Amino acid sequence: MTKILSICIIFLLSANLFGQIRSFEDIPKDVLKHLDKMGMDKSPIVNSPESDYFNMIFKDSRKDFDFEGKKVGFVTGSTGKRISNKHDYFDIEKKRFLHTYSPNGGILYLFDESQKEKSGGYDAVIAYWCKVLLRIKDLPDKLK
Repeated sequence: MTKILSICIIFLLSANLFGQIRSFEDIPKDVLKHLDKMGMDKSPIVNSPESDYFNMIFKDSRKDFDFEGKKVGFVTGSTGKRISNKHDYFDIEKKRFLHTYSPNGGILYLFDESQKEKSGGYDAVIAYWCKVLLRIKDLPDKLK
């Protein structure tokens, strides 16, 4: 019984890291109308339409972090070992939108100044389609 309770507590404490939007209907139409301008390149720097989207998707877990102009890394794969980019992320997101699926269930990892410096200037990482929770302390080395 104690193990089950511990697992539930850990899940509840980590749940606020996940993207909070469960349906594209929860995203304002003025953000979604610019979906075609998102992921146009593989640059880690987030443009204005992308920042509006991410600010909405991660509205409950980002606190006062604003994605505008930030350098964001992407990791994916069952164990989060594959480095991705915003082009690939939004390619999947656009297909999910067209098929009326739900948005990606990503996890946002925000870096402190030390992690930012160690990673080569990244402000955050979005992990998507990962089956495991990643340790934030491992992510700066992965991006560098």
